[in-house]
Amino acid sequence: MVSAIRRFLDGYDFLEVETPILQETASGAAARPFITRHNALDEDFYLRIAPETYLKRTVAGSFDRVYELGKNFRNEGMDPSHLQEFTMLEWYAGYWDYRDNMRVVRELILTVMDEVLHTTQVTYQGIELDFGAEWAEIDYRDAVAQHTGIDLTRVRDLPTLREQVGRVYPGSDLAEAPSYAAMVDLLYKRTVRPSLIQPCFLLHHPVELVPLARRSDDDPTRLDMFQVVVNSWEIVKAYSELVDPVDQRRRLEEQMDMREAGDDEAMMLEEDFIEAMEYGMPPMSGLGLGIDRFIALMTDAQNLRDVVLFPQMRSSVHQDESSAEDETT
Repeated sequence: MVSAIRRFLDGYDFLEVETPILQETASGAAARPFITRHNALDEDFYLRIAPETYLKRTVAGSFDRVYELGKNFRNEGMDPSHLQEFTMLEWYAGYWDYRDNMRVVRELILTVMDEVLHTTQVTYQGIELDFGAEWAEIDYRDAVAQHTGIDLTRVRDLPTLREQVGRVYPGSDLAEAPSYAAMVDLLYKRTVRPSLIQPCFLLHHPVELVPLARRSDDDPTRLDMFQVVVNSWEIVKAYSELVDPVDQRRRLEEQMDMREAGDDEAMMLEEDFIEAMEYGMPPMSGLGLGIDRFIALMTDAQNLRDVVLFPQMRSSVHQDESSAEDETT
């Protein structure tokens, strides 16, 4: 399947590149990073949570279409749809927007399925998923309002959102989220995402959720953005990229304020990235596709660990300790 993906991208004149895995800042996604020590430089580095900002710099350096197939690392919880070390496809195309990516990623998925599986329908855990049918387009804020009664077009600050969440879901841990973006994301994941089974496009997320994405010209409170959701799994995230260095600095500074306030998944400010944008970054759209999730769906694998040759597992020592604790209990 990965070979088929590479052939598809070759057909669109993409160039495969490699970007650093050890990075000075953790950026490109809302995630908690792994930290490691670089002895020769006497500095702490982060294992990348995404290659996004380096791939954008590559486009700014005149490579119009680039992609990377590589490992990302996010120091978060483990469950059937999450691995701390996972494989991601990311691409960036100059002079594309998010609508171009919607068209191309659907074509990619259908082409790979047809070439490898000879079908665009698969059965996952007893549910038939029809990728060949038309994919619904669902507005993010409309879906949240439909499932919760909370109108995110009007509720734009943390105290008001916290009050409304507490009223609709009294006693829930939702209201403990450290930032507006974190609470909106958690609200969506708890209420909307479980209902999204057939392949669909989730569109126009609130601007607070992704500081690297471009605001919509029609409504600057939302983003020119989409996700592909299947079986309640987010397998693709993409958007028209923010290439305005003034707006980008302001939004990353807001992220740093959120980190200082306790949101350890907020992004860090990268001066080199801002400088590349100041020199000149063309309009572009990027996309990330989770390879492990995609292949798990295609092969009816209930857990991502089933499609990885050497998944990280709890060590035998810890397993023995857990067993002893269970027996004591």
